[in-house]
Amino acid sequence: MQAPTLMLIYAAGMLAGGGTAFMLAPPQANPVTALLVPGIAAGLMSLCAMASAIITRNKLVGMIGVHLGLIFPLLFAGGMVPRALAAGEASAQYTELAQAYQTETGASADADIQAFESWQRARDSEAEPVLYDKAYLKTTLWALSAWSVLAFIAILLKRPKPAQRDAGTAPEPAVDQATD
Repeated sequence: MQAPTLMLIYAAGMLAGGGTAFMLAPPQANPVTALLVPGIAAGLMSLCAMASAIITRNKLVGMIGVHLGLIFPLLFAGGMVPRALAAGEASAQYTELAQAYQTETGASADADIQAFESWQRARDSEAEPVLYDKAYLKTTLWALSAWSVLAFIAILLKRPKPAQRDAGTAPEPAVDQATD
């Protein structure tokens, strides 16, 4: 499998991850972001795939595509890890608050979000209320970060080798030829 194909597979995985986060997001969350950010990442990777696919016709554009296709997954992973950590902290905070709310009131935090918010504000007026569990976001961001690192490794291993770049030939897919 060549680097441009891997870039397109990576882009499809980013879209799938964003779609999953969108579907799992609670109504109080902003699920459009879950589609927007991976969609932009997928678009950039698709452009890199197209640019790297023409390395035999235009070496400069092809090399730019290959190198950006290597850099973007690392940048995406680097941007998602801090968000995953923050979502994990917010999820733990929500769980703690929801359990305390249920212990004190006997009601579920999910049943009446406005009452849960009021209870949080009465408890600590300066803290920002945590109205929903961000476990879905934490899981999705960690998965997309791992997917990005795997994509980087795969693209790095399958990028055109110097001899192929200099000769102006892209690597040919391996074909098994049966001998008679």
